[in-house]
Amino acid sequence: MTAGTILHRTKLPLTTWLWTAHLISTHSNGISALQLASQIGVKLDTAWLLLHKFRAAMIDREQQPLYGLVEIDQTEVPFRTDDSNGVPEGRIVIIGAVEIVDRATGEAPKTDFNRTYKNTRPRRVRLAVMPDETQESVHAFVRAHIAPGSTLLTDGYSSYLGLSEGPEGERYVLDQRVVGKMAAHIVLFWIHRVFSLMKRWGMGTFHGFRARHLDRYLEEYAFRLAFEDRAIG
Repeated sequence: MTAGTILHRTKLPLTTWLWTAHLISTHSNGISALQLASQIGVKLDTAWLLLHKFRAAMIDREQQPLYGLVEIDQTEVPFRTDDSNGVPEGRIVIIGAVEIVDRATGEAPKTDFNRTYKNTRPRRVRLAVMPDETQESVHAFVRAHIAPGSTLLTDGYSSYLGLSEGPEGERYVLDQRVVGKMAAHIVLFWIHRVFSLMKRWGMGTFHGFRARHLDRYLEEYAFRLAFEDRAIG
């Protein structure tokens, strides 16, 4: 009955799994392993394993790429290790993309290089840890998560150059806005809202991100945003 699922060969009662699923899904900000352990009466290591199994299940293996109008940008988040006593030890670059649709119709707005897109809302989100900020890494993320033909609304960062070139069917429409002295969130409102809430979520629920398994935490966060539009709407 449990073969091929995250419950495969488990020694925990089924009620423990169901209670864990309930807690994860009803806590809008997620739940830490320490909180879960106290709630369901298991050891911390067991709670941590349960959470990561559910995070793995949150990933849509057949997820479709973002398309239409997509805001994309990068940010940095501090990270810590288990031995750092909660003190940040460095920073990790995260790239994010959010699909933008018209608030009334639910469709992608038409591309207009001279306008500010108003009355919109976010839909699906993709996040990933970046090995670096080179053009190769940025292009790899875009091609893995965003459908060709989409409009990429971003800042003037040079690593995005080249995405509007290449064979037909593999190109993107590149709408780069020069931020200058303007606050970046004015130009790229939704992706900066995503980043802001992500950092607050990491600090509040987990008391800071750990470098190890950070991609799993980002996948859970993206799942929650797509599941609850009100989280960033």
